[in-house]
Amino acid sequence: MCASKLLQTVQRDQEFTKLQTELKNEFESDISVGGPVFRRVVENTFAAIENADTGESPVELNAECIVMLEDIAKTGRCAYPWPIVKLLLLVVWSRLFDEVYASETANGDVLVEPKDYSDERCYCLSILAAFEREPLTLQRLAEIPINQPYTKVGKLMHAFRKVIQVREMLTKETDKAGGNFCPEEIKESDIIKRTMDVIAYWGKTLENPLRHTWDDDLWLGLWDSSDTTQPVQTKRPLEA
Repeated sequence: MCASKLLQTVQRDQEFTKLQTELKNEFESDISVGGPVFRRVVENTFAAIENADTGESPVELNAECIVMLEDIAKTGRCAYPWPIVKLLLLVVWSRLFDEVYASETANGDVLVEPKDYSDERCYCLSILAAFEREPLTLQRLAEIPINQPYTKVGKLMHAFRKVIQVREMLTKETDKAGGNFCPEEIKESDIIKRTMDVIAYWGKTLENPLRHTWDDDLWLGLWDSSDTTQPVQTKRPLEA
C-alpha cells in the first residue's frame, strides 16, 4: 500500500513535521478557537485547490493539504470547514481514479472502456459533491488515498461507493466534539464563499451523469465485460 502519486509529491521534511506538531498543539490547547496555524492550514489548502477542476487542470498539493487530510484520517474528526474538506476530497479522489485507471490501461489489462470509466467516475464524484455536511465515513474517505491498496479502478470505485453510500450522518455529539473547532468567522469568511463557488462549478460539471446498469461483480473484475450472460441490475443514485 502507498499514497497516491498526487500526495507523494509533497515532501515530508522538517517543515512538514513542524507544521503537524504546531497544529496538534493548537488542537490540544483549546479546541474552541482556531489559532494561526489552523487558519494557515485552511487558507493554504484552499489556495492549492482553488483552481482545480473536475480533472482537466494540473494540481499541485502543498503541505497544508496533506496535513489536513492526514489529520482527518488519523482522528476521524472534521475540525475544518466542510466545504474546504469536500473540495480537497474531490480533487484527491478524482486524480486517484485517473491514476489507477491510467496504470491499469498502461498494463493492457483494463476491463472498462474510457467512456464507461468517465461516466462512472462522474457518478462517484457527484455523490460526494452533493453532501452538504461531512458523512459518517469521512475518516475512511481520507484514509484510502493515503494508503492506496487498489490496482484495479473497478475495485477502487467499488470501495468508494461502498464507503460514501453509508447513509447515516454524524451525530450532534460527534459534531460538537470536532466540528466546532472551526470559528464562526472562518465559516463565514470569503474563503468559504469562494470554496462554495468552486464546488458549485464541480456540481454543475458533474450534474446528471450518464448512469449505466453496472453490476458490482463486473466492477470487481469477476465477470468478463464481453460476457453477455452476466446478471445486471439497475442502480439508481442515492440522495446525499
